Amino acid sequence: MDINNNNDFFNYQANELENYISKNIPEIARSEILAGINMLKFGYYNQMKLLKEKLNFYEIQLNSTDIRREYEIKNLEEKNSTLEKTVKKHQEIIQSQKKTISQIETDLNEYKQKLMEYEVQTIQNNQIVNELKNKINELDLSYSKYYTIENQNKEILDILLDARQNDYEEKQQENLDENDPEWLKRKYSSSLMIFRTMQKKMREATNEFNNKQLEFQKENENLNTRVKELELKIEQIQKEKWDLCADLKSTNEYYQMASDQLEKYQESLEGFKYALTDEYKRSMKEFYKELNTCIESLIKIVRYSQDVFNKKSKSMVDVSSLDMPILFDEKNWNPNLIFKKDFWPAETKKIRDLKATYIDFKVKYNLIALTDLD
Repeated sequence: MDINNNNDFFNYQANELENYISKNIPEIARSEILAGINMLKFGYYNQMKLLKEKLNFYEIQLNSTDIRREYEIKNLEEKNSTLEKTVKKHQEIIQSQKKTISQIETDLNEYKQKLMEYEVQTIQNNQIVNELKNKINELDLSYSKYYTIENQNKEILDILLDARQNDYEEKQQENLDENDPEWLKRKYSSSLMIFRTMQKKMREATNEFNNKQLEFQKENENLNTRVKELELKIEQIQKEKWDLCADLKSTNEYYQMASDQLEKYQESLEGFKYALTDEYKRSMKEFYKELNTCIESLIKIVRYSQDVFNKKSKSMVDVSSLDMPILFDEKNWNPNLIFKKDFWPAETKKIRDLKATYIDFKVKYNLIALTDLD
């Protein structure tokens, strides 16, 4: 119902009532009634003027609050979007670092496997070295046998020389011919047989020693070659291991730096959310208190008008069920409400219901003000 139409209707009813009073009521009663009507009209216009001013004031406050709230929401969404992009970027960096660490761990396991294989080869090489040492010992034993035989031959030669010297002396004594073959053959036959046997054994021992020595030299050369190759491989593995440890250390440092930076961003985001929540809570608290005060004033005006008109007329409107709505409950306030999707639609509906309540109060006030007098 339009308030201007209500005013026209009220003026029309007031004029009709004045005409009726001027025709049918005595002058004294007429003056009192007209004075009462003028007083009610004056009070009604003043109350309506005050109500309009308050309504305009709170509508302006409501619009400014909506604009400020939309600006704060937009600013919050932009900052939140920036933080989400930053967090996403850091998460991508962390995922990349995790993949790098995983690849490094895989390579490290491969290097460990290779190192185990090299250790097995080292054990095998040690076995070969032990075998060569055994062969060297055998060669030393053969050389010892050769040396023993050589000493024996030397002793035999010494014995033969002594025997020859003795025979020469005996021959000189017996005046025998030293160039007699039969005598020499008979004299030295046993010694020559021993000498030839020992000479044969000495040749065999010399050949065996030479063969063992050649075989040992070849095996020793092969072993030295394999040992050098193994040393190069071990040195390469050690270098790769050092490089891998350095890369792993750098990766862990980068990962820790990214985690620390992400934690700082999360702490900043939480602090920003709580700070915004506290500021919003304070502003909404004051706004709802003003709205509740406005509604309470409107209800008091309606009830006051009803009391005035009930003295002389029958009320057309029952306002006993009008209670002040509680839009803000400080004890049950949840700071996380503003981050929920259903908060702003519910808040908008609440403000719309509040505007409808304003209109309902204006209608009820006009109906009470325009109630027919008996």
